[in-house]
This record gives sequence, C-alpha cells and structure tokens, in this order.
Amino acid sequence: MKLILESWRKFLSEGDDDDQETAPDYLVSSAATIVFDEEGRVLILRRGKTAPWMPGKWSLPGGGIDPNESPKQAAVRETAEETSLQIQTLSHLVTIDYPEEGWAAAFFVSKAGEWSGEVELDYENDKYSWISSTEIKQYSFIPTVEEALMKAFF
Repeated sequence: MKLILESWRKFLSEGDDDDQETAPDYLVSSAATIVFDEEGRVLILRRGKTAPWMPGKWSLPGGGIDPNESPKQAAVRETAEETSLQIQTLSHLVTIDYPEEGWAAAFFVSKAGEWSGEVELDYENDKYSWISSTEIKQYSFIPTVEEALMKAFF
C-alpha cells in the first residue's frame, strides 16, 4: 500500500511544479473542477435523483480517474462530459482525504477566461447553479466539496 501511495504522490505532482503540497494519505480516485465565472461565482451541479451515490446532493463537475489518466486530465474530461465546458487552463487547488470511504479527491480551479462554452448538463445531473461564497451554506454537498469551495473562495 505504501508503494501505491508513493506512486500516486509522484503521479499527482507530474507536470505541476507550482503545486507543492503534501501528498494525500489515501489513494486519489476522483478529481473535480471549481469553475469560476466572470462575476467570481462557482458552478455547482445537483446530482440526479437516479444517481447511484448521493442523489440530490450538490457537487462539482468531476468524477473518477480512469486508468493511465492523471487527476488533472480526469478533471478536464469530467467537466466536458458533465457540462460541455472546455477547460483550457487548470490549476491544482487542494487534495482532500475522505477517510470514511478510504479515498481522496483532487480539486482544480479554472478561472473566467480559462474555459469556454455554455453549460449543458449530461444525464448525471439535473440542475446547475452559479453561486458566490456567501451562498455555500445554502446547499447540501457531497463530501469534501464544501471544504474545497471554502479554500477556493478564501
């Protein structure tokens, strides 16, 4: 297990010289994008009622990391799949452990001007919203998202 974690730490840091952060204690199995608009708001998505995990909860564009895919690549792919937005620039924000489930999630930021397109939801989500920092507590998020949003805004 230690060798796997060391490999993931190295994998996470490849190509991200500006992302000097302590590696997670758990295997990074998901990645998400915090997309900012020109008004400083963040895009959030509501998981559909038929979602197999936490239906009806709010989340960010993101999902599982495929084999031979970096967390950053997964964040870009998942954002395009779930929202139709095309990410041009992405910066690592934080990786958060979720010990209750034994995994960690990598969060990336794409600011206004670093992405293009109009939001078009796929089958996984049934609603979206652009929220400011003062609106975070009004939503019920999947684990680790609220913590990542607080880091992104503050």
